[in-house]
Amino acid sequence: MAAFFPPSSPTRRWTYDVFLSFRGEDTRKTFTDHLYFALKDAGVNAFRDDNELRRGKDIGSELLNAIQESRISVIVFSANYADSRWCLEELAEIVECRKRLRQLVLPIFYNVDPSDVRKHRGSFEFGEAFVNKLGADMEKLVSRWKSALTEAANLSGWDLSKTCNGHEAKFIKKIVAKILQELNHTYLHVANHPVGLDSRVRRMNLLLSPGSNDIRIVGIWGMSGMGKTTIAKAVYNQFFHCFDGKSFLENVSEISKQPDGLIRLQEQLLSDILKSKKVKVGNVDRGITVIKERLCNRRVLAVVDDVDQIEQLNAIARRRDCCHAFGKNGPIKKDYGQLSKDMISYSGGLPLALEVLGSFLRDKEILEWKDVLEKLKMIPHDQILNKLRISIDALEDDKLKDIFLDIACFFIGVDKDYAITILDGCGLFPTIGIGVLTRRLWFPQDVLSVLEKHTGTDSIEGLTLNLPRSSEVHLRADAFAKMQNMRLLQLNHVSVTGDYEHLPKELAWLCWHGFPLNHIPNNFQQANLVAIDMQYSNLRQVWKDNKVHQSIGSLDKLVLLKVKDCPNLKNLPRSICKLKSVETLDLSGCLTIDQLPEDIGDMESLTRLLADNTVIRQVPFSIVRLKNLRHLSLRGCRGTPSSTLPSLIWSWLSSRRNHPVSQYNLLPTSLSGLSSLTKLSLRDCNLSHDAIPNDLGNLSCLEDLDLSGNNFTSLPDAMTCLYNLRILQLDRCTRLESLPKLPSSLMTLYAEDCSSLERLSLSNFPHPPALFLGNCHRLTDVPGLEKMEPQGHIWMQGCNSLSKTFKETLLQEWSTRGFGGIYLPGKDIPNFFSHQSMSSLLSFQVPLNPESTMKGFAMCIVYSAINADSVEAFPVITVINKTKTLDWTYRATTSPIGVNRDDHLWVSHLPLYMFRNQLCKGDLVDVEVDLGEEVNVKRCGIHLVLEQATKSVEDSMIVVDEEQVSVACDQLGAYGKRRHEDDDGPPSDDGSGMDQEGNNL
Repeated sequence: MAAFFPPSSPTRRWTYDVFLSFRGEDTRKTFTDHLYFALKDAGVNAFRDDNELRRGKDIGSELLNAIQESRISVIVFSANYADSRWCLEELAEIVECRKRLRQLVLPIFYNVDPSDVRKHRGSFEFGEAFVNKLGADMEKLVSRWKSALTEAANLSGWDLSKTCNGHEAKFIKKIVAKILQELNHTYLHVANHPVGLDSRVRRMNLLLSPGSNDIRIVGIWGMSGMGKTTIAKAVYNQFFHCFDGKSFLENVSEISKQPDGLIRLQEQLLSDILKSKKVKVGNVDRGITVIKERLCNRRVLAVVDDVDQIEQLNAIARRRDCCHAFGKNGPIKKDYGQLSKDMISYSGGLPLALEVLGSFLRDKEILEWKDVLEKLKMIPHDQILNKLRISIDALEDDKLKDIFLDIACFFIGVDKDYAITILDGCGLFPTIGIGVLTRRLWFPQDVLSVLEKHTGTDSIEGLTLNLPRSSEVHLRADAFAKMQNMRLLQLNHVSVTGDYEHLPKELAWLCWHGFPLNHIPNNFQQANLVAIDMQYSNLRQVWKDNKVHQSIGSLDKLVLLKVKDCPNLKNLPRSICKLKSVETLDLSGCLTIDQLPEDIGDMESLTRLLADNTVIRQVPFSIVRLKNLRHLSLRGCRGTPSSTLPSLIWSWLSSRRNHPVSQYNLLPTSLSGLSSLTKLSLRDCNLSHDAIPNDLGNLSCLEDLDLSGNNFTSLPDAMTCLYNLRILQLDRCTRLESLPKLPSSLMTLYAEDCSSLERLSLSNFPHPPALFLGNCHRLTDVPGLEKMEPQGHIWMQGCNSLSKTFKETLLQEWSTRGFGGIYLPGKDIPNFFSHQSMSSLLSFQVPLNPESTMKGFAMCIVYSAINADSVEAFPVITVINKTKTLDWTYRATTSPIGVNRDDHLWVSHLPLYMFRNQLCKGDLVDVEVDLGEEVNVKRCGIHLVLEQATKSVEDSMIVVDEEQVSVACDQLGAYGKRRHEDDDGPPSDDGSGMDQEGNNL
């Protein structure tokens, strides 16, 4: 996947707003003088060189600095401008600063023809006498001046003869207004040393989609001081150029509490966007109406910072659907029906209570509804008013703060479901964030001091001591004797000696990585445990004598048992199957476990069974009784020979009846018990061809299937019955020769390094999945792919056997429609890319033909690594509309291109709507691609996609100097940044900006 965003916002401090470049003898005391004072009167800090008698041949350092320190340069082209070497040096420096510092350059054509400036004709011609006057060895200098004249004349500006009927006063007024408009595009200060902003801005880019016409509301939520405002300012700076109007409303919470605060915010929003200081709304309700009516047809970016009440947002951007819980008159899903009735009952039917609860529960999941309902049940009926505070409590009270402290002290970086499991076991309602905690110990020095000095008290509810594996800390068990209210205990790589009976009896979570004993002692009485996490431990068996000792209890509340990466653990006791409440059992990395308990099917609550990298030889028949099992992973179980592997999994997937059962195939009679399975991983299990049954399709809920690294040659036809399959992973299945008809629900197929794969059919797919097919050396084609609407990426690097016909058809189809990218071997750009270059640079003009309309354009590049065998490239692509002075920048960030020494093609189609329809007939467009210093872009090409064209694109195109223009490839969204817009409509010249004879500029 790729994303794109504009370059970082400028942080440069400008000394001057405007630098004026002009020929003194032509305009110093007339036009330029009038323009200078008009700018000064408007508050613009303009620089004008008043020194009429210049000495020496070279431009002075003062002028160079002034140019470099000016935000905008205004060039007044007059009849004798090109006669002055000083003016030409100024011009060359201005053009260089435009490229290097991204300054805005505005040309003014004062009684001269823009075409003469561009083509160096008339008074702008560099004749022999002029060159001789400069002296020898001046060819490079003259070439630099010519290039600067051409580039400046191509920019959008003003021609006095075609503007305001030649009236200078009106002409100057229009120029000043435009400069003020550009100077009003003020960037907000973000931070002195911003760190980590780019990734967050990229995520916001995907959410906001500034190039679209949709209405988007995106919230940034978090604690104070976490950088919400910083992110908002960075996003504002990146994107405000995309919109017709913009407003950044700061300190909304504080201002809204003041008298008429919301009214002031509404008026500020309208004033910012409408650029008027006289906007008055009178009251909040009228303000809502005015905002809707005045802004409904504008593309607006509004940032509302520091919002803490929904009323603040409603006053600025109220949405139509105001039903509180569902946005309509009733539940969308039937599962919410009874919960809604229960909420009404327990809230006493009070309208205000229902409004508060409805607003709070909107978009919440069923589990969160149930948490709120359980709390309602515990509130005494006569305290009905307290029920109104539930939504506020969930955000503000000490209980939420305590839950946060639990997470901060014990669960930072931990899987969310893992933390919820533990906190829920403490009776806290963690899904909604309600709980009661008081004291925790987490700073190592404090913890060691308390435990070594035996100063703990019953007020301590949580303690964590997370030490490295090399630590040699030894503590006594009786140090915990006084901490009987402790619920959360983490003792990673700590040795505890003595009687474990002293450990707190209220423990819900015990995390003890590197547990030093060979088994859990019998006097470890913890009936309230919800989670036991003993990764990397010395356990040889879970309990002594392989059964739960009476003194330990029944562990009826245990939900999670994690003994991952315990290399000495040989087996699990059969009695573990009596733990009816366990939902997650993780044995991964236990290198000596070769079997599961026969009665594992009795663990009726089990939803996740993880046994990766074990040597399990056979999965018990009883596993089919695990009706709630959703995730089964046996990755890397290579201890089992391929010939016996059917007994590992597929034996219990068969529904055949009345067949003899071999010692390796304990076949169940039904698959109904596995109806909940959504994720199955059998990566690197040495599976052979006969290890996968034909009735695989009975796993109807399966969403993610990982069969990578196995030895089968084909998959059963029943694959097409996996109607919910989203992800199929087949990487490194080197013997796989073909794939059956795959389910059309598939969104991603990973089949890289399948060196024997010859054919893959997608003929039944309405839309193509993302395909990762790198290094499938025998793959010849993918039938159906060329007919689909391109929507994603197709990776075929190293697929050297693809047929010529398939590649040509695919490139032709995917270059003219859709929104996708293809990566495949190749060194030649297809001929239909009518404009090609031997570098990374190209340019085109949008066709002027009135009978054809450009719908977009395709890009093709040939690239390879320069030195390294394999590198990752992050393409940066820039599309510049030179006529309108707009640019769009793309950056492929989330999925870099893998590049090796072999030549590959990257082809992509960019539809016109990506550019907000700002590529119009006659516009000059530069396209550029940069894949980094380690990648060589050898060739590139552009193909214009026209609708109802009556003549070839070639007739409307001119190839421009390869060193001045560019092309690139990628497609996810667009960001347009306006540099300058001609207020008078058409460009200042004949409309094309191109050499009409077709010569290179």
